[in-house]
Amino acid sequence: MKKIILSIYVVSTILLFTSCVSNRKISSLNKSIESQKKLETKLDSTLSALNSFREEKNAVGELDDTSSIAIKKILDKEITQTKTRTDSLAKMQAKLSGKRVKKREYKNMVIVISEGTSIITTKMETVDFVDQLLKQQTFIKFNTAAFFPPGGYKIPAEKIPDAKKVFEPLIDSLIGFVQRFPKLTLVSSIVASGYADGTGFSPGDLVNMLTANIGKADASKEELNIELSRLRADDVAGILTEIFKEKIQNLPATSSLSTRFFRTGKGEEFPNKKIKDYQVDDERRRIVVIYWNALPGDN
Repeated sequence: MKKIILSIYVVSTILLFTSCVSNRKISSLNKSIESQKKLETKLDSTLSALNSFREEKNAVGELDDTSSIAIKKILDKEITQTKTRTDSLAKMQAKLSGKRVKKREYKNMVIVISEGTSIITTKMETVDFVDQLLKQQTFIKFNTAAFFPPGGYKIPAEKIPDAKKVFEPLIDSLIGFVQRFPKLTLVSSIVASGYADGTGFSPGDLVNMLTANIGKADASKEELNIELSRLRADDVAGILTEIFKEKIQNLPATSSLSTRFFRTGKGEEFPNKKIKDYQVDDERRRIVVIYWNALPGDN
């Protein structure tokens, strides 16, 4: 009977050890996990730095709010996924430092680490894309005083050629940027944001037209300036659309560029949140800022 029990014990011990992974393999896997964690830490640091860069550009008016929010969405998603993968790596190490690891568990961990390397490569491509986008000159400040008459909101026909010379480089930079990423399906946007100073209006045709657009007979000065700035942005957006259509006609037939145009009136808001010495009657506030972005289609 003792012999039978001993035999069972020996067989059980042999099965246990043959179903577990050697210390040498565990040590090697631990090193791979450590290397993976370093890559994830570096990725997280880079993503956080890009997020700070995004905030800086938005604060000084070099990035519109819509683009800033969309880029933040991309970065937040990547940061969350990086944390999830890092936590998973820590759990693996905890398992490896405990009881003997079974071969099935070991194989699963090896697969995860192997896939992790590929994931990091893909994520770094996303980082590179966002980094290059944020480094682009994606905006211009259009001084309306040089084109619009006082209280005006349409660029005179004789000044449109000069306006186009100002706008064309921005459209060229958008098209050039998108063509650098032929493997990505990007949707681009061009946003014209109009601003106004804090001066009031004299009664007349302009006020009548603005109040009619607003649909409010007793519209405040601030509301009138919002509408005036929107009309100016709308006129600029119309010319931008014309330029864009002309430019894409010269692109190769294989090129695909989906672009949306937006216009908004910011009224008496300050174009640059960091400038503290704006005046009520200030030419720096009478501008239209034009932005572009190009982001993956689901953003």
